[in-house]
Amino acid sequence: MADVKAFTVQVPKNHRHAVVIEIKVALSVNIAEFSGMTKIEFAARALIDTGANRSCMSRRLVSVCNIAPISYMSVRSAQGISEANVYSVDFTLPSEIHFRNIPVMEFSGGSDFDVIIGMDILSKGDIAITNAENQMLFSMRIPSADKHIDFTK
Repeated sequence: MADVKAFTVQVPKNHRHAVVIEIKVALSVNIAEFSGMTKIEFAARALIDTGANRSCMSRRLVSVCNIAPISYMSVRSAQGISEANVYSVDFTLPSEIHFRNIPVMEFSGGSDFDVIIGMDILSKGDIAITNAENQMLFSMRIPSADKHIDFTK
């Protein structure tokens, strides 16, 4: 049986319009003193976005980290089609759920978050949002359970 990891976070009552979680981001950077590429890790706030096909990183975070894109791709949004830089990053979600070498697109950024976790990551496991007792909880489990959750049964 695969190693099951899971986490649950409570969404603050004043923030129920979006699920934002704390994650770690690791980037490979070239540091001359270390003679080559070195991974740096830092904390970031990430929006959970089931409407995003791919995960993204803010232009502000890219600028602070001074990393170079690995490629670029066309992005279709409500504003039309544009080109976006693509970077390779590692994400660590709560409970030490790791995703390595994830291609992320650059986006202009949000006020409450610098990373968007999209369906490229969310589809690797099961997610649920529940609202019992007037408290919103977001849960994720990796890998997926053997059976579907079906609220109609």
